[in-house]
Amino acid sequence: MKTIVVATDFSPAAENAARYALHFAKNIKAGIKLCHAFKVPAEAPMAAQVAWPLEDYETVKEDVAADLRSLADKLANEEKAVSEPSSFHPEITYGSEVGAVTDVARNFIAGEKSGLLVMGT
Repeated sequence: MKTIVVATDFSPAAENAARYALHFAKNIKAGIKLCHAFKVPAEAPMAAQVAWPLEDYETVKEDVAADLRSLADKLANEEKAVSEPSSFHPEITYGSEVGAVTDVARNFIAGEKSGLLVMGT
């Protein structure tokens, strides 16, 4: 199955881009993969100079996964509400990685063998 990778930072622009990707995926009968890049505050270069909350990798990853799951559910519910039950419904998956947006997006595109990345501005 074809997959469209959608980079999100959970902003309104990113949510709009995800909706666009979902409608596009529906038309070409593809799935979408939501991806999010995050950094662990303790590993940031300025961490020693700034008072960061004591969150570790697993806590941040769980929070991001919950946000991605929420966005995926929201998109799926919106899509099903406006389309016929017998029509194609794109599969919505998600994932996240630690790193820069460009690196994470590149990894997801390679992993999904996707030729399209959608993201908001």
